[in-house]
Amino acid sequence: SGTTIRERNEYEHLRQNHPNMPKWIEEYWHGSVQSVMRAKLGVQHNGKKFSDLQRELYSSSQVVLIGVGLMSTLTLNPADRILSGGDCVYFISSKMNASE
Repeated sequence: SGTTIRERNEYEHLRQNHPNMPKWIEEYWHGSVQSVMRAKLGVQHNGKKFSDLQRELYSSSQVVLIGVGLMSTLTLNPADRILSGGDCVYFISSKMNASE
């Protein structure tokens, strides 16, 4: 369900006190704090291509847009789809990035 500030601080403390920590532990921690989330798009995204919004979100906040949901279906990576405000999108992010 994402990371909390406390968890991030504990990890940073561990990293500082164990500079030779194995790479797999860092990779595991990074993956463990990611969550799949969904949000309703605002009207400011009307007319944007999915792939354009995907690049914009990743470059601004490392949020990975993965799909668009319509009622009971989820379409993964509809690159050429034109989005509308109110579309439900799915993305991968840490809880801290998603709140931005």
